[in-house]
Amino acid sequence: MAKTSSYQCLQAVSARLVTSNNLKTRAQTPVAVAGYSANDIAIEGPIMSVSEPIILAAAALAFLTTSAAATNPAQKALFETYEAIAKGDAARGKALFFATHAGGKAEPPSCISCHTTNLSGPGKTRAGKTIGPMAASAAPNRFTDRAEVEKWFKRNCSDVLGRECSAQEKSDILAFLLSI
Repeated sequence: MAKTSSYQCLQAVSARLVTSNNLKTRAQTPVAVAGYSANDIAIEGPIMSVSEPIILAAAALAFLTTSAAATNPAQKALFETYEAIAKGDAARGKALFFATHAGGKAEPPSCISCHTTNLSGPGKTRAGKTIGPMAASAAPNRFTDRAEVEKWFKRNCSDVLGRECSAQEKSDILAFLLSI
């Protein structure tokens, strides 16, 4: 069986749902997405009942939204060390990352003051130095070294929040950044 990414699986499920428009009379519909067939991703089967497409779509969406999208094994391993302390939540991480805070320095009231809202692109420090992309999908070597990650959490949380980030906040932020 070929290794299939969650994105390819969702594409195949979507294609299956679209091509199985006549659920009562249409026979099994082979799906080929990015070189993978329905056999490769184990969604081939008899005619679907009316509720199966909804279940398949819900399962695919739940899988994609609850797991970090870290593609680098080192990113995944690092995230697991944070998750062992506090389960990360990407939605909370996103809210924290984009929020304006009053506790830190006045110049960077939020993470996006330097990192910008386009996390797949570069940011810029107050001194004008370029910051690499924060999205794990755009920076596969980012978030692989715990000491480096902790150094930046300590500095940036102090600047933005006026304190160190809690273990929960760190895990939430990583869950968010590794999901994009």
